[in-house]
Amino acid sequence: MKNLNQILRKYFTSNDYKQVFIDFNKSLKLISDKNALISNTITRINELVSPKHIHFFIVNPDTNQYEFTATTGLTTKLSNLFFYNHEGIINWLRINEKHLLISDKPEFASIYSANDLAVLQTLECQIVFPLKVMNTLKGLVLLGPKTKRNTKYSSDEIEMLSILLDNAAIAIENISFYEEQKERLKKMYRADKLAVIGQLAAGAAHEIRNPLTSIRSTIQYVQKDIQNPEKRQMVNEILNEVDRINEIIKGMLSFSRQSEPAMEPVDLKFLLEQTLALISNTALNKGISIVFDYKAMDKIITADNAQLKQVFLNIILNAVEAIEKDGRIRVLVARKNDENHTDKNSFYLISIKDNGKGISGENIEKVFDPFFTTKIEGTGLGLSICYGIIHKHNGEIEINSEYNKGTEVIIKLPINPLLQ
Repeated sequence: MKNLNQILRKYFTSNDYKQVFIDFNKSLKLISDKNALISNTITRINELVSPKHIHFFIVNPDTNQYEFTATTGLTTKLSNLFFYNHEGIINWLRINEKHLLISDKPEFASIYSANDLAVLQTLECQIVFPLKVMNTLKGLVLLGPKTKRNTKYSSDEIEMLSILLDNAAIAIENISFYEEQKERLKKMYRADKLAVIGQLAAGAAHEIRNPLTSIRSTIQYVQKDIQNPEKRQMVNEILNEVDRINEIIKGMLSFSRQSEPAMEPVDLKFLLEQTLALISNTALNKGISIVFDYKAMDKIITADNAQLKQVFLNIILNAVEAIEKDGRIRVLVARKNDENHTDKNSFYLISIKDNGKGISGENIEKVFDPFFTTKIEGTGLGLSICYGIIHKHNGEIEINSEYNKGTEVIIKLPINPLLQ
């Protein structure tokens, strides 16, 4: 490959383009957000060659597909576009390790899959660059025609873009690794915190329950001697509050003494249908429509049927409560396979999404904390228990929400956690 300075001296009469690289390299040291880095890279590409369209696709480690990430120049809805792993263009880029000029010549026809052709046509693509790190294809960048009509990409421009995108690929990979480590540490911290709180909750519940039982018995004993209607009503209210405390204690014990799941083959689709049937009347009374979209080809998972039902019931009821009226809940299930399409490392992805009132930014990090709740009569233990159940199934649960727009709960459950 030519020296960058040689390319710049040969092709440009000013230092403008050299400055693009200098500024870009400086920004790599300052940007720690992946989306911001991709946006910055798009800006630099525009400064170098001014294509009509620029599109980034980054590999999703869960699906092994190269999914649309960012674009400029097109207003078409692109979020459903992707490239399959081990197919067409992806295979070519992985083997040849260089850019690909899109051509409709017959000798190139075998390169593209049907999906490739559909994506390339939609994006009006003329050239594709790989984003490779350590001999692994992490993504690809598609460029449309140049803004100046009938002007092709020169060899020097292509080489400059290759150098720029090689640096961008390393930076994107470093940020992705940092984000993964940050998320992993957050999950470890949350698991440790829940374990400690669980121990404290068990001790506190035991100490409170014994005197609470005595209090209730004493109140019931003296209640029969109270004749004044107002005082009898006051005593009844006290008993109701004692019962409410007892329910909180039961929740604390349930949280602290979560039993190990009884693993057995479970029909996931039937389990969700059962859960939705239990909630259907409540949703109907509030004018809420529930859409169940089961996209997985199979439906058997190794899990604890009762525990999973508790999780789904809790989360869907939360969604119903978050909608005041005339809302919508969508339950989506898909299976994500490992590269060998075996149960090892394969999982079900369950998305439960509503268009309710959402969760504020200051509260989203607290939703799994025990005893945290925004409900007037809530105990704040529901999602903590759900988190514990999914964790014991070797799965993951996360919540994405936007205030006043809605919430999505994403659950990943291994097909067979016993193989993990």
